[in-house]
Amino acid sequence: MIYLVSYDLNADSGNYAVVKETIKSLGDVKQCLESVWLVSTDLHCADIFKSINEVLNKGDRCFVCRMYDKEYCGVTLSEYKVWEWLAAKSVLCA
Repeated sequence: MIYLVSYDLNADSGNYAVVKETIKSLGDVKQCLESVWLVSTDLHCADIFKSINEVLNKGDRCFVCRMYDKEYCGVTLSEYKVWEWLAAKSVLCA
């Protein structure tokens, strides 16, 4: 399953490295925007959120949702190679 994970950290949080490392520990991940990641894992949505929420500080926010559909579009930095990652997972939009 592939999940979209997005977060907004409080400017005073300084917690970016910890949050990123936590996300990376959840499975096969691909960053697609500054604070938006795709996570391929067998974990459930609530488990992903719980793991990330444990390292968030007061005022930080996080959103996790499962990507059910194969139809999505967007613009990302080419260095993120998001479309190649999705194609390798056979979920690139037709």
